[in-house]
Amino acid sequence: SGGSTLEGEGSVADADELDVDDTMEDESGVHILPPPPTCVRVVPLEESVQIAQPFIVEVQICSANGNVVKDAKAPVTLKCFKEDGTPVNLTGNCKVSASAGVAKFYGMAVMEAPEGLLLTATSPGLAPSPGVPLTGGDAVDFCPMKLVASALHIGAPLTGNEKVGQPIVFEVKIVDDEGNLVSDAEPVIMLQLARGKGNLGGTLKATAVNGVARFEDVTYDRRDPFTVTAVSDGLKPSTFPEAITLKPKDDFVVTDAGSVADEDAEEEEEAEPMVVSVVPLESAVQRGKPFAVDVELRDKEGNLL
Repeated sequence: SGGSTLEGEGSVADADELDVDDTMEDESGVHILPPPPTCVRVVPLEESVQIAQPFIVEVQICSANGNVVKDAKAPVTLKCFKEDGTPVNLTGNCKVSASAGVAKFYGMAVMEAPEGLLLTATSPGLAPSPGVPLTGGDAVDFCPMKLVASALHIGAPLTGNEKVGQPIVFEVKIVDDEGNLVSDAEPVIMLQLARGKGNLGGTLKATAVNGVARFEDVTYDRRDPFTVTAVSDGLKPSTFPEAITLKPKDDFVVTDAGSVADEDAEEEEEAEPMVVSVVPLESAVQRGKPFAVDVELRDKEGNLL
């Protein structure tokens, strides 16, 4: 049959096995965020639909372990195909925003015999649903919609507390022209500095798995705003949409007395010597013309502060 297979990360449990609450706490009682959504899933129909007769479809936004992501509110599009990937007209409102991780489509209908027809669903950045027969029964093990990788999409779960020299996680998805995750794509992806005067460090080259490449330990060595671009041969590049500004390397806290102290220090210590230097200009200045100057502050070991 045509279409991309959706095994492993794209597959999900049966509807009766789904636990719709992914939230949890660790042993210390600290709240842990639920896993992010990775795919959409059409709930199998209980009985066959009839030509020109309305029916209801439920689509769930799920995490990699198959659980419904209860805070997901993404738009979901319902589609119908023959097993060979030929599109079939589906009447009714085919685009609905999810509520609590579920999108419901009311009054859907097809104007031809349901035998051999499959429902699927898509949502930007997520793996499409395996096909669900309009005649009822379990989903098939493939998506009937043909997916062609065309672009990259980069993201990062920033907290606002990222620091100079400490690892930042970036995730790059391979998507088609509609933004759907192409889960069988496995290109080599590289990260490049798109803005900033410093240097990127850590792992900057990775091969996608199930349509996603993760970079777990990317670092940047300055405090000036920077951003990153993901590139891969034959695919449209993607630049992280916002400039990232890192905090100083050292952790500081406010003491009871209101003064600022080193979090790791047990007693007051003398300040370490620092070196101030002017960054050399890249080109000669012109009389009467404005120019910019960078000044760096480093510790005795040469690390930027």
